[in-house]
Amino acid sequence: MSILDQKDLDTLLASASAGEVSPGQAHTERSSAAQSGSSPTTASHAARKAARIDSAELRRILHLRFPVIVTLAERKLPFEDLLKLTPGSIIEFDRASDSEPDLSIGNRKIGRGQAVKVGEYFGLRITTVHPVQDRIRAMGV
Repeated sequence: MSILDQKDLDTLLASASAGEVSPGQAHTERSSAAQSGSSPTTASHAARKAARIDSAELRRILHLRFPVIVTLAERKLPFEDLLKLTPGSIIEFDRASDSEPDLSIGNRKIGRGQAVKVGEYFGLRITTVHPVQDRIRAMGV
């Protein structure tokens, strides 16, 4: 099993989003290109890269877990003010109370949404989300 680098992931994403290559198709395209003796095209280059990544690796990648963060607002406070906080203290933020919370992975925003109640829990209805490639980069994969 090989370790995937960013180029491998980008290649996978490009081939998947273009509908070009699945791991099974990659092997077929690579074999037919080798038999015909033709030089590799961009699609067959993607096919070769995708062929190196077997389905077990894809399943492993798709099951990775990342912390997803919903941010209502942020503010930096001087340490002196932090020490003065007590129950009942109010911190004022420079964000409208009706604005949509940010959805982030790590410190990178990947979308926005509306706060909703799901049973007794808090939830986020996604209203905007960045493209798949941006979300993957946000995960640092």
